[in-house]
Amino acid sequence: QALAQAGQNVPRTAQALLPHKLAKACLAHSRRCCQRSMSCKYSLLEQGGPPTSSTKSYAVMAYTLPGEDGEYDKKSCGLESWQTGGQYLPPGSYNSCVASWVQVLQNEDDEDASQVESFSGFDETSYRLLFAYEDHFAEARLWTVTPTGKFANADVRLVPKKEQGLMAYAYPQSLEPHAVGNLDARKKPYCWKRDGGTCCVVQTWPTEYNDSWIKAFKPKDENPNTEKFNKQAVEEFSQAMRNLFGISGEIPSGLLKYGTRTSKNTSAVYVGTGQQLMALLRTNKAIREEKRVVSIVEPNSFIIEYTHPEEQNNDDIPQDKTRTGQQTWHMDLNLHYVLYTQQGYWVMTGVKLLEQFHKDHCGFEQDPEKLECNPEGGELIPCPINLEWVAQSGCALAKKSAVVVWGCAFGLVLVRGCGGWLMPQLQNTLNNPWVLAVAVGVASSYGWNTDLKIMKLCIIPMVQRVKQLRVFGGVPANFEVFYAVAMLSSFVQISTIQMNAWFLVTAFQTSQQYLSAWVYLFKHSCLSFIACEAWTTLTPATVALCLWPLSVLQLFQPMLWLKDLHFQFKQRPLPQIQLYGVYEEPYEPLYGRVLRRVSSDINLRIFHHEQLFQLATASGLKYTGAFALSYALKEVSDIKDSRCGFQIMTSAGLDVMYVGWELRCLMKLRSLQRNIVTRMFFVVFLKQSLQMNLQITLYNAAKMERMGQWGNTDWSQVVSIFGLWVTTLPELVDATILGVAFLKIRKAVKDKVFQIPDDEIYACPAKSKTNGNFNLKEEYKGSDLKQWYRATRRSFIFMLILVAVSVFMIGYAMAKFVFTMRCKSGLWQFQGGCLDRMPDSYNCSNAKEYE
Repeated sequence: QALAQAGQNVPRTAQALLPHKLAKACLAHSRRCCQRSMSCKYSLLEQGGPPTSSTKSYAVMAYTLPGEDGEYDKKSCGLESWQTGGQYLPPGSYNSCVASWVQVLQNEDDEDASQVESFSGFDETSYRLLFAYEDHFAEARLWTVTPTGKFANADVRLVPKKEQGLMAYAYPQSLEPHAVGNLDARKKPYCWKRDGGTCCVVQTWPTEYNDSWIKAFKPKDENPNTEKFNKQAVEEFSQAMRNLFGISGEIPSGLLKYGTRTSKNTSAVYVGTGQQLMALLRTNKAIREEKRVVSIVEPNSFIIEYTHPEEQNNDDIPQDKTRTGQQTWHMDLNLHYVLYTQQGYWVMTGVKLLEQFHKDHCGFEQDPEKLECNPEGGELIPCPINLEWVAQSGCALAKKSAVVVWGCAFGLVLVRGCGGWLMPQLQNTLNNPWVLAVAVGVASSYGWNTDLKIMKLCIIPMVQRVKQLRVFGGVPANFEVFYAVAMLSSFVQISTIQMNAWFLVTAFQTSQQYLSAWVYLFKHSCLSFIACEAWTTLTPATVALCLWPLSVLQLFQPMLWLKDLHFQFKQRPLPQIQLYGVYEEPYEPLYGRVLRRVSSDINLRIFHHEQLFQLATASGLKYTGAFALSYALKEVSDIKDSRCGFQIMTSAGLDVMYVGWELRCLMKLRSLQRNIVTRMFFVVFLKQSLQMNLQITLYNAAKMERMGQWGNTDWSQVVSIFGLWVTTLPELVDATILGVAFLKIRKAVKDKVFQIPDDEIYACPAKSKTNGNFNLKEEYKGSDLKQWYRATRRSFIFMLILVAVSVFMIGYAMAKFVFTMRCKSGLWQFQGGCLDRMPDSYNCSNAKEYE
């Protein structure tokens, strides 16, 4: 491949002995090339190769190139749009190693999907218990508990109403041992200790006890078959109903039903582990359409669409008027499941543990068949790359960029400030705007190069998640437009950092020259009540020296998210690829240690991709920072749409439950608010709004001294002011997007937040590093959910106030800049308009004479 890409001909046949892992990666990387222009063979030699490496696996890679000249098709190995979230990326925009991971994971998906067994249908015999509570009891709240300890339905209102019932399996179920110690108040009506030491669980769910159900199940009031309707299961179900509805004594006659449904299900059935079924859905569009899968939520969930039973196959109702709903299914990647279509009153796709499936169904109609990978060439969905795999490598590059960009800024201050003092004869040379141009050129060149390197590592996992590239806050764009806008924004941001440093020295050097105009302006402003002498103390030099440290917080605030202050500028090597990736643990940043000293209850953890976005802000890398908001909001949106709650521990490992998705949304959103709002406070309010006002005030004072004439250095000040204004707009757009996101999340969670009692147990997550940015409690109550909601609301209100004040100050500064141009004196104030020309002898001693 290297010879071919260099434009040289390669042999028509060749082979090489490589380590097994390397050979497998090479094969995956060239997989599409092999399909189109090459014939590859891959054979594994166990314990082959040199004697010194007899414990390793080796493989022979062989290829044959068709055609007489053996030319290599360079374009055939580029990633296609489906591999990058539907967004086409040119080959030069991503790292070749990261691109090879896409191919490796796709190869693993193909292999996993090929292990799924397919059946054309099955004979279904379902035995169900039903409790027709209808309108006989007061309202209750239902939690459907599964044997793994997770909730299939969470806090469902059982409103007294005709044709309402609860169903359960006709065989006894036991809670897995790991979940026995987590019996909170929500589970106790359905779970309790048996005499033998095990813990029963009654898995019950709501249904409609109507004519359709009666026709399908033909219910009986007495147990028709004690072998199928286990006596222990009947008694435990009855006890659960007594606990739930507060029934004392026996169950009222006629409410407990025994239903049996026998049918032939002709829909296709797919059997495999959760991992294999997820791979099947990713690699087979036909099956996704057959099962009405509308989206896949990585790594173990998918969302299906179903039609209301009364409107199925009803030709009288237009297609766009039918009532539809969505259902999210979660799977443990290590357990065996059955993916099938439920047929009955509801016709919808479902998944069920293989063990439970066999208890309900007689068997399959035929021997299993193996599936072909994407037989019709339909659209594939890639197994996504985790951004955390490459974030640490990007952080090393971003640190170097921050040092170089801010090193140029500090260099400007030292050269102009100290250089002019040590060598007065060079003062005019050092104040030449071309010195600024050199600093901007050096910093921008290095920043651009670093921004491009980082995004070559990160662009694939970022686009795989956000799907669509957007500019100006939401306008869809292709890669070329997105790249041009992002790199231009990077140039403006980096240039602004240098111009701010240049302005600091200019304000300090010209403070005395413009002091009279400074005093004259403020004595004719709304602050005229302040003593004149105060403005001779609070000079432009003083204000500039105060604003510069605030401006430098753009660098130091992101540094608080570092793990430590040991700068290792060597780029971290990319990790070895494994199935579903190498998961990096979150770490406690310096900021988290400070918070822990304030309160021991706070234990903040962040991931390296969050640190990367912060470091990108420090040095103005807008190409990298373009995903800081969209990537995190997509994570929040996925949690909300899929109702993906906390993880719990099962016998097979960690599994996802529905309970806790509201709190997870609020936690993720609060973490994002903390990052964005803190950045806005330092960058928009402290730096841009305050500094822009000072800079425009001094610019107007200088024009007044020159009687409105254009000066030699005016262009640099105008460009600096324009740069501050331009860099403010994206921040305001981000604030708008973040505000809209809060309102959407609030709409989704408010019912739960406002209805749950403070002392009611809400969720009991497992101790897992993937559950969130904060160390989790063993138990969350309603008061905890409300506390997180109030925290996100406070942050939202603070952001609104911050934006309002900043917009007012920036708007006022721009008004001064624009309206001054039509004033002969070069001075303008809001309440008085154009001011008279300042007297030549104006000072604090005679200020009252000119008021």
